[in-house]
Amino acid sequence: MIINKIFRFLQSIVLGIFILKHRTGFNVRKFSSGIAGVKSVLFLLPDSEEVCKAASGFVKSIADAKLAVTIVVHSRCRTHFSGIQNIKYIEYFPSDIAKLGYPKQSFREKMHFSESEALIAINFSDEIFLHICALLLKCRVKIGVKGKHTDWIYQMQFVPASTSIQDSVKSLEKYCHIT
Repeated sequence: MIINKIFRFLQSIVLGIFILKHRTGFNVRKFSSGIAGVKSVLFLLPDSEEVCKAASGFVKSIADAKLAVTIVVHSRCRTHFSGIQNIKYIEYFPSDIAKLGYPKQSFREKMHFSESEALIAINFSDEIFLHICALLLKCRVKIGVKGKHTDWIYQMQFVPASTSIQDSVKSLEKYCHIT
């Protein structure tokens, strides 16, 4: 229990360092008119079968709307998106994540080349890996799930209204108004 608290504290310090180094100085705002008009979307997805399964419909609707879609997804969750046409994948593996949860340099270099107008991080478990990936990516609009350290990361923050992950993803899709 003590070790777990120390580990979370060290993760908070690492995230704080990344925030100070990479923050862009934008104001956090609540959803109002969504992010209509974007031409490309990048999804950051956690290492969770349940979240990826729920998000696959959202990703498909964006891809069907003829928008450029890139997903950053754990290798074991990629199968949830195999039936979706015209999307790019950036896969991460357990070996891409450092002991404290941040992305290793080799993965950061792989992500460096992806450009999108909007980023949507579906990170219900507040994973430091996805928060740091969001900080490192250059996107005009960044949307994420409201969490402990998210005020400096995402311009638009989504507070899940329900305990069901599937219902929360559906609400997020509705509020984004991308298509």
